[in-house]
Amino acid sequence: LGKMCSPLSRFTSDSGERFAACDCCPNYGERCKPQPPGAEITDTTTPMLIVDQMVRGSFRRAGADEMLMVTSGCASAAENNGGVWIGDVYGGSLQNLAYVSGDHPEACRKLPREEGIDRLLCTFTHGRAATSTHVLVNDYTRPDAGISARELVEVVSELANVCTNGAGPITDNRVASTRFADRDGDGRTDVEIALSLRSGTVTVAALRKCKDGVFEGDPSSLLRPPKQEVLRFFGKAGRTFEPDAETKRILARL
Repeated sequence: LGKMCSPLSRFTSDSGERFAACDCCPNYGERCKPQPPGAEITDTTTPMLIVDQMVRGSFRRAGADEMLMVTSGCASAAENNGGVWIGDVYGGSLQNLAYVSGDHPEACRKLPREEGIDRLLCTFTHGRAATSTHVLVNDYTRPDAGISARELVEVVSELANVCTNGAGPITDNRVASTRFADRDGDGRTDVEIALSLRSGTVTVAALRKCKDGVFEGDPSSLLRPPKQEVLRFFGKAGRTFEPDAETKRILARL
């Protein structure tokens, strides 16, 4: 990344978190303005490429030594405000860099290697009319696979949109946790996803608590107590996953 930025800079967010950053957009061929090595960035109006997470493994081919970087910035909302860089580790630097636009998960964990390939179990959240959370398995030997091909589940919460969606049913479904292990002893990684599922009703009376589009009070008071469910996906040949019968029934209700 330092080679792309020439040189790498630092950025401190309003919350005090520190990130490695480029004060330009090398993923679009921009050249960064010269900065002393390790310079602190104070001009937050300039588009920046910020490194959120780095994972080392064999992502594109078996036996490769690669670094994967999840980055924010230098991307539009349509591109999910970020993407992923993957490069070969060679002599202390990265070569053959490739950028995957729009692949911008919040957090990823590396699954146990299968068939010489490392995959990432990730969560990705975005919100427009509602807040959607996806649990994905990213396999970078299949770079053209869309989100539906990588997705294990999508859950939706409408709680933040009480005042804009009007009266009617409402859901607040969330991913509580993800974990992985070989549950059936076949040598392949299986994934379990714990969900918290809530539903309720927005009444006309409740809408009277909306002021300037904001609900005054706790909107979760409109919901029934949460129901806990666990989804189980079993690893299959070809690094694919298949839900068990109970998971299929739960998915059909979401």
